[in-house]
Amino acid sequence: MVKILNSLPEGFLESRILAVDLETNGVKGMQPNPRRDKILLISLSNANKETIVLRPGDWIKDLFTVLDDPSKIILMHNAKFDIKFLMALGYRGRVPELWDTMLIEQLITAGTGELVNLVATAWRRCSKLVDKTLQKSFMQHSGEFSQAQIDYAGKDAEILLDIMTEQKSQCKSLGLERVAALENKLVPVVANMEWRGVGFDKDRWNTLVQEEHRVAHDAEQRFTQALCLPTYQTSLFGDDVASPINMNSHVQLKRALNNAGIPVRNTQEKTLLAYMKKHPKNKNIIEAITQHSKAMKRAGFAYADKVDPQTGRIHTHYGQARARTGRLSSSGPNLQNVPKMQKYRDLFVASLGCNLATYDYAQQEMRILAFMSGDKHLRDLCLGTDFHLDMARLLYNDPTIKKTDPRRYLAKCAGFAIVYGASAETVAETAGISVAEARPIIQGIKSSFPDVAIWANEQFQRATKDGYVSTLSGRRRWFTGADEDPSLATGPRNAPIQGSAADMLKQSMVEIFDTLREGGYKSGQVLTVHDEIVVEMPHDEEEEVAPLVEKKMIDVGQRYLEGLPTPVDHIIAREWRK
Repeated sequence: MVKILNSLPEGFLESRILAVDLETNGVKGMQPNPRRDKILLISLSNANKETIVLRPGDWIKDLFTVLDDPSKIILMHNAKFDIKFLMALGYRGRVPELWDTMLIEQLITAGTGELVNLVATAWRRCSKLVDKTLQKSFMQHSGEFSQAQIDYAGKDAEILLDIMTEQKSQCKSLGLERVAALENKLVPVVANMEWRGVGFDKDRWNTLVQEEHRVAHDAEQRFTQALCLPTYQTSLFGDDVASPINMNSHVQLKRALNNAGIPVRNTQEKTLLAYMKKHPKNKNIIEAITQHSKAMKRAGFAYADKVDPQTGRIHTHYGQARARTGRLSSSGPNLQNVPKMQKYRDLFVASLGCNLATYDYAQQEMRILAFMSGDKHLRDLCLGTDFHLDMARLLYNDPTIKKTDPRRYLAKCAGFAIVYGASAETVAETAGISVAEARPIIQGIKSSFPDVAIWANEQFQRATKDGYVSTLSGRRRWFTGADEDPSLATGPRNAPIQGSAADMLKQSMVEIFDTLREGGYKSGQVLTVHDEIVVEMPHDEEEEVAPLVEKKMIDVGQRYLEGLPTPVDHIIAREWRK
């Protein structure tokens, strides 16, 4: 039976391994918020599986010291959650030797769809059943704890020791040790990034939403007029005319189109655009629908609702290894699907006295493909000074092409086909040209980069035979039931490239974080999207910090892609720029 304590027993923290688990309260139906919710209990279990449960108190400072001790191994399940709650109590450390059992389980099972919560992980790794029925009893809890609650809290920490032992063995046998170390080191970086958040301009957002509603309204009017639909007034003044159908309803929209002699099977954008290409006389109708849909979608992003009332900033939640490829994902809100138009990025702003410095790897995935495939022509392009211009000259076999030539832009659009094997239809849509014009580009790609096709086929064969493909760091993306998996059409080709890009970016994030901490700078990372890192910098630190971040990213890239340059583009402004 575990007892609840108010202070640490003497010598308990001397153990080399310490498992830590928190029980917190919260509000039902809302994301846990360490600035609003509280730590109720802290469970600790050492290498001898001696387990204690404590209330938060002054003793927490001794725990902070242990967390920062590089000679200690700290175990947590979903460590980012626990670290942020400890940050609410004043912790600002690094946890240099962390092992996150949830994160490592995601790494081991990437692509399989397996659950990685504590119950599933404990059963899979140790054949031990963890009872979580008491978990909800801590919600909105205040007062005394039952013995059942105390025992439950203690067991959540104790089981982590057995899980780590099995996971370490699995990582070694699968060659995941390097990437496991990277993911564990990244956890405090992401926790700090979420805690810091990013500024958001609500006034600019409100203006933008109104603009999008006007765009949607205008599109609705054009749609109504094009189909000769009856209209009705929505105000006494006769200045607001609406369609008798709801354009947000796919059922009503499809029915209206079919009645007008436009026989589409659904109203998805891809379907409508394909129909428009075959029947250009209906261009106005289709464009009105797609413009209305896009405007309403953009207006519906709930960014302003996610601004924390205490900080005035947005604190998104990053999924560190939730994506099968290893890419970071974002939710609550998703800041990785912010529209690319600059007016949307302008919503995200630096604090007063600061700027946002946006860094991204130039042609990162193309350079990774050149390295992994060994294709000579692609490697040569990476050594040039203008990648897209050199690409155009190669694809069109014309060394006289200038930077202003439209073919340079077409070559840039063709990059998607080179990296991911996109079709002529996709290239045509991206570049705004006809499929007939795109076909020679695709043929030029196949003939110019023969080793890319060979490499892509090797990845397909490996996924089919071995059930997985790997990144440069050894990260695996599993393909279960490979013969039936429809993602085998592109997945084996995409995963090593996207995953290697994720590994490179994550390593940069870790090293940037450590460099800024060691230098005592106030600057810190606030956003990341695929190949991009955004750092908030006080004005008086820009001159020193800006080149430090760029150099760190370049150094990391060259370690991954030995022999190939990895240039980094960056721009500094008060708003998030691209």
